[in-house]
Amino acid sequence: MHENPSLAGYIEDLIRYDRLGINTFMPATVEQYYPATQTVDVQPALKSTLISPPSTVKRPKLLGIPVMFPKSSGNTIHIPLKKGDGVGLIFCQRSLDDWKAVGGLTSVQDVRLHDLTDAVAIAGLDIVPRTIPESDKMSILVDDGIYIGKPTGTSGAAAGLSQTEVFQALSKLCEIVSSLTTTTVSTGSMTPQGVVNTTGIGTIAASVKTQIETIKAVFDEIGGNSSE
Repeated sequence: MHENPSLAGYIEDLIRYDRLGINTFMPATVEQYYPATQTVDVQPALKSTLISPPSTVKRPKLLGIPVMFPKSSGNTIHIPLKKGDGVGLIFCQRSLDDWKAVGGLTSVQDVRLHDLTDAVAIAGLDIVPRTIPESDKMSILVDDGIYIGKPTGTSGAAAGLSQTEVFQALSKLCEIVSSLTTTTVSTGSMTPQGVVNTTGIGTIAASVKTQIETIKAVFDEIGGNSSE
């Protein structure tokens, strides 16, 4: 508060106090993620400041917050979330209750503004950035695998992904190479009939076969685990 109270100082205090109640954006930490509903329980990272007495308190956990993923016309990029992941929270200027219930062009019944309960989470905000191996290139980094296909769990031409067939073909190529057992080379000598002698030099090294099988598994996963 101002040491020399005045009308101007009093108005400034009222404005500041009112602004403290406006929520716009803040970081938060994931407590639990629900893939079926694509909602999340979070703990806001910024404490609330109290004027009198001067102190800070932890904000309440926010439950069932919708998560915003890139999505349109049946196409979705989904990023799985785990406890401890960072997200950013944006707060709707009006209540989201009616919109959550019916969607579309919605009338708003509740009069609350910029409320904590009207948050939407954006995946990816974290104080520690993930290391990017090739910082000058577009990167997709995954720890637990990647899926490309239809929401029903199928892939192929019906998914509208021509690259699916490419990865299936690469998988088949790995299978063929891995099945090769001998390599034939020329000995440099010739038979009396004028034919160059050839001989087999053994099988593909086990370590090479393992690497090929590992590559094949990646192609299988991206291609939808199908060889049709």
